[in-house]
Amino acid sequence: MHITIVTLGSRGDFQPYLALAVGLQRAGYRVRLASHALFRPLAQAYGVADFYPVEGNPMALLRTPAGLRWLESGVNPLRQVLGILPLVRPHLVQGMTDIWQACQGTDAVVVSVLGIGGIHAAEKLGVPLLLAFLQPFTPTRMFPVPGAPMWGLGGWYNWWTFVMAQQMFWLPFRGVINRWRREVLGLRPFPFWGPYRALRQRQVPVLYGYSPSVLPRPDDWPDWHHVTGYWYLERPSDWQPPTSLQQFLQSDPPPLYIGFGSMVDSNPDELLHILLTALARTGQRAVLLRGWANLQPETLPETVCLISDVPHDWLFARVSAVIHHGGAGTTAAGLKAGVPNILVPYFADQFFWADRIRRLGVGPAGIPRRRLTVDALTQAIERVLGDETMRQRAARLGEKIRAEDGVAQAVSLIREIVGPPEKDC
Repeated sequence: MHITIVTLGSRGDFQPYLALAVGLQRAGYRVRLASHALFRPLAQAYGVADFYPVEGNPMALLRTPAGLRWLESGVNPLRQVLGILPLVRPHLVQGMTDIWQACQGTDAVVVSVLGIGGIHAAEKLGVPLLLAFLQPFTPTRMFPVPGAPMWGLGGWYNWWTFVMAQQMFWLPFRGVINRWRREVLGLRPFPFWGPYRALRQRQVPVLYGYSPSVLPRPDDWPDWHHVTGYWYLERPSDWQPPTSLQQFLQSDPPPLYIGFGSMVDSNPDELLHILLTALARTGQRAVLLRGWANLQPETLPETVCLISDVPHDWLFARVSAVIHHGGAGTTAAGLKAGVPNILVPYFADQFFWADRIRRLGVGPAGIPRRRLTVDALTQAIERVLGDETMRQRAARLGEKIRAEDGVAQAVSLIREIVGPPEKDC
């Protein structure tokens, strides 16, 4: 049994699907990952050798003026859609063609939100399709779609935010996608409502790779939509931390972690000034991630250790709190560690996870990047370090999450849907 996983986007959009691929391989399935060439070395390092490159370099795109404008779109859905158009349009046709080629010879296709092009390949090949998402994308009356304003207008508003989000990410590309479906695959074009209504009508299974302890499954979702738990990627058994980082962590008190992952900042000098000044005011030590913003301070105090890439599961267990952008992957790691999280969201679903952190009582209200100041960050740091109740809540939530096994649950569900791996023998 051969399964192709299609996922596009940033490192945070790729890594959980790599964890899923590793889990499927261990269960006996043959797995191909289709994603940006940028991530091929990471996939191969974890033993996923079957990798098909898909058009696009997300790091390069986010560093363009258009990419920076998109990252500054906040929770404005219209700005998010208008911002993504110039990033996606030039690569859309080649990307769908790459995905079609990647799916040749497969027995089932698993797609992420941004890897939705895989639905066309599965339809043409007549093989099972599974949607595997890191953020809620099924309409519900319980909460709005991640990326929409959280106005508290009730169930009708929440439901329609999902419908509108699906349409806003379909209609601008409708002509291009339908033309490609017809000319390349010989498939009928999708109507106005696009693929999402058709997928619901076909009862295509959906797996959600986040913890039910963080966001419980809504009661108004259909039975074929599952919340499995987070898809964590275990660090390699032979991985060793840099000596300088080990020595830094041996000193007291435990430091904070500060990192913004795949976010590219339009004013990195200002960001560094805010971070370092808040640390000085609070007297805290910190491990600082360069990230895709490529933070490069000319000088650093001895109380700050600059790193490039360290497994979150190892590092977060050794810090007092984590300060980050609120990407799904970093949020998952921060909560698993059982320490308070301070979120500085830039755009889209990051605001949704910041709201969940606040509601769960395991971190203060998020500070949007455009409103980040020394005073605001100083107050947030002082609160998470001084609020023992918050720290206890974070520890208890971490225990619950560590008891889950999202990858195993997802693999079990995939087996029920597509059949056992022995089918290909």
